[in-house]
Amino acid sequence: MFSPPLHRQRHQFVIDFVERNKPKKVGDLGCGECSLLKKLRFHREVELLVGVDINGTQVHKNMHGLAPLSTDYLQPTYNQLCIELYQGSVTQKDARLRGFDLLTSIELIEHLTLADVKSFSEVVFGYMTPAVAIISTPNSEFNPLFPGLAGFRHSDHKFEWSRAEFRTWALEVCQDFGYEVEFTGVGQAPSGLQERVGFCSQIGVFRRLRARDDSNVLLEDVFSYTLVSSLNLYHYFSIVWLCNMLQTPASECRKMSQEKQSRISAFFKRSQGDDSNTSRSSGSSSQSSSPAPGPSSDLQQKSAHHHMAVRGEYSPWLYRN
Repeated sequence: MFSPPLHRQRHQFVIDFVERNKPKKVGDLGCGECSLLKKLRFHREVELLVGVDINGTQVHKNMHGLAPLSTDYLQPTYNQLCIELYQGSVTQKDARLRGFDLLTSIELIEHLTLADVKSFSEVVFGYMTPAVAIISTPNSEFNPLFPGLAGFRHSDHKFEWSRAEFRTWALEVCQDFGYEVEFTGVGQAPSGLQERVGFCSQIGVFRRLRARDDSNVLLEDVFSYTLVSSLNLYHYFSIVWLCNMLQTPASECRKMSQEKQSRISAFFKRSQGDDSNTSRSSGSSSQSSSPAPGPSSDLQQKSAHHHMAVRGEYSPWLYRN
């Protein structure tokens, strides 16, 4: 019915916003399969990318998809990007999500009970207080255009709001927590019906009012989420620099980038040359690879680490649980 598919249009809306406004700290609430995070990970303006989902198993299953593909090395980011994934409920507070430049909640709130939507509002807008929040949810007025649809679009939806209902909730949020909102959406109706039924997915872009004075409000530091994964992509992009140092052919770079993530990540850790961490690897392997003093010893050491990583002689520890 939609081209491109509706989920891609929703994600593209967020990507376009990021490209225009260049937020440094971005969080996705209800990240699910991490598909939006995968699209945002190489935007150079983003320094911290965080995903939260109540389904920790799903997050853990999909976190490896955030590692770079072979083609990603052609245009590596210049900034040091950190990606963190958490298991947790959007109805619970966590101080690690406070003060972000952008928080997104794409087709999430309709999966909550109305009581939980109230908690969601208090947590996101009253506690996390992002500069901008992008909230999308189905527009029930569009539903009659779906052939054969009876009831809600998904069996897990607890409600689906009309444009008026979404507007009422959004304006209450603005009044209670000091935001302003712009209403838009994606998924246009057929010709002649847009004004009558609106967008298929309605979107509210909430912007925090700078004039609001919360300086006297003390927020408790709460840490209710469980860290599933923490990933620093700077180590991945170091492979490009190292292959240049070793004058490694491009074909070898591509081959190396397809190695198991555990081997690559361990190599990056060692390539930083932090002598204080040598105790984490086996003593015999690290000592035997140490080059003799000399003007080329640094390059020789990096070469030794390179080959040890490819052979898998370092143990994996990229994803920290």
